[in-house]
Amino acid sequence: MKKLILLLLLVLSLSACHTTEENYRSAYVVAKDKQRASIGEEAYKMIEAEKTRYNTTINGDSVRLIRGFAILVSGDAQDVHRYGVVVAEFKQILNANTYRSRVATDDHLPAIVLQESDNYLVIAKAFDEKTDAANFLKHIDKQMKIKRPIKPWIFEKL
Repeated sequence: MKKLILLLLLVLSLSACHTTEENYRSAYVVAKDKQRASIGEEAYKMIEAEKTRYNTTINGDSVRLIRGFAILVSGDAQDVHRYGVVVAEFKQILNANTYRSRVATDDHLPAIVLQESDNYLVIAKAFDEKTDAANFLKHIDKQMKIKRPIKPWIFEKL
């Protein structure tokens, strides 16, 4: 009888729910919906409008470009340039480093993490010229195969 109970416990523990990217994504969507409901529809619309306020035109395309001060948290210092294509933003450094590792290994890009105030920005690739960054951004679907949690944009490091 004890062996049967132990076997049953072993089977249950091995078949337990494992964390996947899909689980994380669904939890993220639920959290964002709760946040949206808690601040109200009008405030949410204002926040979304503020995000698009920083659009500029580069090579005839409208591009979100935000300027700010940031420091290198992880990645190679030689990959830091003035303009970086941001593919993810996180509040926790662990999440940013994990995503940076995936970008670097899965898509073979020189990804870095910059800390800008209380956000960690995952930069897929950085450039000295904003036209080069805008061109990479325009063709990002050909460069990156993994899912991006946000719409990519350009960060200008001051």
